[in-house]
Amino acid sequence: LMTEAAKTLEGPASAGDLKPAVDQYALAFHRLEAVLGKLRDAPPAFALQNALPVLDMMGHVVAGGLLLDQAAMAREKLGAMAAERGARPPDEAALRALLADSAEARFYHGKMQAAIHFAFRALPQVQAQAVALEAEDDSALRVAF
Repeated sequence: LMTEAAKTLEGPASAGDLKPAVDQYALAFHRLEAVLGKLRDAPPAFALQNALPVLDMMGHVVAGGLLLDQAAMAREKLGAMAAERGARPPDEAALRALLADSAEARFYHGKMQAAIHFAFRALPQVQAQAVALEAEDDSALRVAF
């Protein structure tokens, strides 16, 4: 799964207006890689205690990669639609006109914006969840009842 997710780092989304979002994706991806490496050598109880956060992190990374890959395809389609009208990036006025006239263009534009939004709003949660895992916090296992 991580091999597939890694393809987004070098894929078509990794350039142009999606690059800042892919940079956020890269941070989350590499942080997850580090956590998975740490869990390989962890005691089973620690790995079990952290199964839910790791699955959540994995879900964010996989979803982020899929969204960015879809955004790259949408950018290509939207670019082709703009080119048919003679518009060339970064002609914002032409893009706004295209979006006003075409539901299909709005769909593709929305795909791009959703991926960017996810990259900056959801992917940073991977970093936050990694903090406790990387610190090897096992305080929940040491509570005396």
